[in-house]
Amino acid sequence: DVAFLVYPSLNTSRFEHVLGTCRVAGMMAENATKSPKWRSYSNELKVKTSITSKDDFVQLCRLYALLHDIGHLPLSHLFEMAVKSWATNYAKIIEEWTGVAGFESLHEALGAVIAKRITQDISLSEPIVNALVTLMIEKKLPLKNPLHLIQSLVASEIDADRIDFVQRDGFLAGGEYGHYDIRRLCDSVFIEHDRRGWFITFSEKALTSMEALLHDRYRTHVWIHFHHRVVTTKMLVIFLIQKALDQRIITKEHFDPTDVEAFSLKDDVWLWSVLREMKADDETTRMVQHAVFYREK
Repeated sequence: DVAFLVYPSLNTSRFEHVLGTCRVAGMMAENATKSPKWRSYSNELKVKTSITSKDDFVQLCRLYALLHDIGHLPLSHLFEMAVKSWATNYAKIIEEWTGVAGFESLHEALGAVIAKRITQDISLSEPIVNALVTLMIEKKLPLKNPLHLIQSLVASEIDADRIDFVQRDGFLAGGEYGHYDIRRLCDSVFIEHDRRGWFITFSEKALTSMEALLHDRYRTHVWIHFHHRVVTTKMLVIFLIQKALDQRIITKEHFDPTDVEAFSLKDDVWLWSVLREMKADDETTRMVQHAVFYREK
């Protein structure tokens, strides 16, 4: 989001991140197919989704990793925090902006609509399309559903998402981060099952790498994402976004998930341009704009 204003080299994009997440998820999935319980799992996956091969399982994991963040708005969570605190009824805003109900966050609802739309234009087998849409729509699948295991590859405590962004953010911030062994983490993945359902586990050989990942994640949160200047800048940018929402410079019409091409152009560059050009109607707004765009104290 805005950490680059404190750490100038931390200028990564979500595109880079999802490519990295896709790569890690693919490696994890490939090793999961070597698990002793793979045959039992694949049989249940076949019953639930009609997905029958290892290659299709790996492809589904990679595609889900690519799409898991596709509904994010410009400046990602920062924009969503601004909308959430601005709205008197956040659930109503989600439904009004996306046309779907039952989601806890705006980006997840947008992601579900967009994923459903773009899978119509991609040459994929019907079982993979149906499973992919299910993964994007139902964010809290029960453990007994074999698709929950695929979700956990991308969204859990040790997952492809965190494995990628912690190392990427750490390196680009110039700190002593990201020294955990990604290859070892991926090679240590296997499928487990008990009375609760299906889940991903790691062998003991990955313990030190898991500890290093969790430690680096803690350090990036404390030293980067919750650096006092980063937090202050986030508060100021949220203020400006809310001003733009109040003035209807930014509206739901800017984020139509059924028009994927137009939606994709509403990126960080677009939002910064809107906030820069927004006319300050009071002294506070003028001061905040100068603090954000001219780095004035």
